[in-house]
Amino acid sequence: MNRLNGEEATNTLFNRLPGDSPRTHGRAVSEGNDQPDNNTVLPFIYDSKCYPTATALLRQRSEIVTLSTEKWHIFDPLMQTLLIMVCYSNNGVKFAPMFLHTFIFLRPHFLAEAEKFNIEMTNPKEMETTADKLRYYRHKKGLLQKQVAEYAGINRTSYSAYEMGAYDSYPIDMLKQIAKLLGVKLTDLLDEYNTFLYRGQAKQVSALRQRLGLTQKAFAAQLGVKITAYKRWETGKVRMTKPTWEQIFNIDSK
Repeated sequence: MNRLNGEEATNTLFNRLPGDSPRTHGRAVSEGNDQPDNNTVLPFIYDSKCYPTATALLRQRSEIVTLSTEKWHIFDPLMQTLLIMVCYSNNGVKFAPMFLHTFIFLRPHFLAEAEKFNIEMTNPKEMETTADKLRYYRHKKGLLQKQVAEYAGINRTSYSAYEMGAYDSYPIDMLKQIAKLLGVKLTDLLDEYNTFLYRGQAKQVSALRQRLGLTQKAFAAQLGVKITAYKRWETGKVRMTKPTWEQIFNIDSK
């Protein structure tokens, strides 16, 4: 005996039921008249006790149609953010794409802080510290500290300290990553001191000393440091602190 799938079984049972009368073919029958009305089609009429399989199949199909007319169902999850939806109805089958978007809920205090900061700081070129530049461009981009920190590969506490100005110098590799995220140039984030470090401390200190016409010993004495310490600065072995840089900068500007 050949086995039929659900669709074939339904069609077979409804189209060729043993002992069919005109009524079982879905034609309406007028009251007092056994002849079918060819103008109207009604649901199939049969004895459910005699055809339990047909009854079960019809009930299953009827439930699907009833549910599907009320809502859409997932047909195929193509990817994590894209689903193909399907809706069954008496008029046919409808398909539609469904895109899933996620949005970060920005708390009121964050929006107020961003608005206040951007009102006070309208021109990033006038900002004197890298900390202020980081805050400005982050607010402008609508990002949280956590997002920037994760992108740069550091924890939020460390990034927050950078924005608060807890450090004078900033790792260049980290700033390159942040600049990429914020859509700006690396130099847009650098203040004067970090620009000095980025351009090369050793050659700038050496060029300044030669421009002043001083020997290493004389320049070290003018700065009030030991000659060994100065030589480490000029060779780039030790990073010059910001107060020392400011002292040299003042000498150069006189």
